[in-house]
Parts: sequence; structure tokens; C-alpha cells
Amino acid sequence: MLCKNPLVQEKVAQEVIDITGGEENYANLEDFIATITDATLEKMHYLHAALTITLRLYPMIPVDVKCAEVDDILPDGHKVKRRDKVAYIAYAIGRIPYIWGEDAKNFRPKRWLKDEIFQPNRLSNLYHFMGVLEVV
Repeated sequence: MLCKNPLVQEKVAQEVIDITGGEENYANLEDFIATITDATLEKMHYLHAALTITLRLYPMIPVDVKCAEVDDILPDGHKVKRRDKVAYIAYAIGRIPYIWGEDAKNFRPKRWLKDEIFQPNRLSNLYHFMGVLEVV
């Protein structure tokens, strides 16, 4: 997604440069890699936002099917019996306008930022455990 969005790519690159101390501080790649720590990654809010929007639009598992091991009830109250299969389509859920807004299909990392700080909203992980469910 960064290649298709050069302004976002530039902003991510600049954030990495700013947080790791600048390009001129590294004699080689190993010196740069040594600056990438949990602490520096936690400061890279725009990078986190860009990765989050990418995974919402292009989830690693676009369609997932689960088989109930025991009788259960989904969060919406739907009853699932043992051995029922439940499928959800994370790819589609990440594009539903009534969940994400009219610009749901747009690659917009700022959706996840408030005052330049990464802020997941209450729906940010919705497609990980809920969504368009179909009992097969």
C-alpha cells in the first residue's frame, strides 16, 4: 500500500528517520537495525496507523471458517450448536461503510490517529472476532 501512496510512504520514512536519529548516523545497515527496538517502534504512531489500515483493507485471512467445539452463543445472541460452522469475511467487513464510514475503502492512516498518536477506535478489531457471519 505504501508504493501506491507515496505521500504516506514519505511520511512513514520520515517518522522512522526522526525517531531513529537520522540517516547520517548510520555507517551501515546493521547500525540502523540496532536502533529498531520495542521502544522506538512504540513511538512510530504513523507507521502503526499505516499498518493497521493496510491490515483492515487487506487482512491476512480474508475469509475464515470456524467449527464450534461446543454449543455456544455469539455476541449478537445467535445460537451455535456443536459442529456448526461459522464463517466471516474479514475482507468485506473491513469495507462496510456503516461500520467504517463512507470512505471505508480509502487508505487513510490518519483514521487511526488523534493528535498524531495512534488511537484504535472501538471498531478497530471488530473483524477479528465478529462480522458477517454465516452458519453453514
